[in-house]
Amino acid sequence: MGDIYSARGIGLAIPAIEMSQHRAWVFKTPHLKDTTNHRDDNYPLVDVCLATTAAPIYRSMAAINHPDTSSSGFNVFVDGGLWANNPVLTGLIDALDMTVPGQEIQVFCLGTCPMPAGEQITKTALDRGLAEWKFGGEAASLAVDAQQFAYDHMAKKLARHVNRICTIIRFPSEKVPAALIPYLDLDETRAEAMEALINQARTDADMTNSKCAYAETDVEAALICGLFNTVPPRTDPLAFRTSSAAGAAVA
Repeated sequence: MGDIYSARGIGLAIPAIEMSQHRAWVFKTPHLKDTTNHRDDNYPLVDVCLATTAAPIYRSMAAINHPDTSSSGFNVFVDGGLWANNPVLTGLIDALDMTVPGQEIQVFCLGTCPMPAGEQITKTALDRGLAEWKFGGEAASLAVDAQQFAYDHMAKKLARHVNRICTIIRFPSEKVPAALIPYLDLDETRAEAMEALINQARTDADMTNSKCAYAETDVEAALICGLFNTVPPRTDPLAFRTSSAAGAAVA
């Protein structure tokens, strides 16, 4: 991961859960210069991706070898989405650490086409056991859905009390069409499902581009367009570190 930051200037903070302690773990590039201990520099990004996506029930846990080649040890991780499915607070906290007091912060949030959630429950259907909760699977989904909503609001509340301009913007996205719902299960791997998700992503990207047409009258549109316009070309990836947009974070 350290190579990504040194070569491309891309800072990453990727949540997971370390199973030996049942504790949150955030894999980080060394973008926090004053506090980094370079613990994660030598983890291959592919291993980090396996760790952060090891969803219980749907996937095996991820056994990730210690990056220190002199050791044969390893850690076991599961999906970071269990505690940070919406990582906006992780992004905001890192942005506060990266910037100087008073520097403006912009946090841009990009969703991943979530399944429509919610249910109507009658008073005669309040008793649920293991079978009804799908042996814990439905309870986990409920927790993830609830935190996604809550973290957005907590981040916006916190942003009002950091003694600086702090804006949290969520990229626009279309409502999930009914035809896409059969393809959104975590264990869905059919080629047609991948194609459907790619098509939906293109639709959402088109929405974002269209929003930029209203940048003169829409504050969020102006901020999104500003983000795109300040991204350095790939031929100069480290320019962002010294740009005026260095206080922006993406969650």
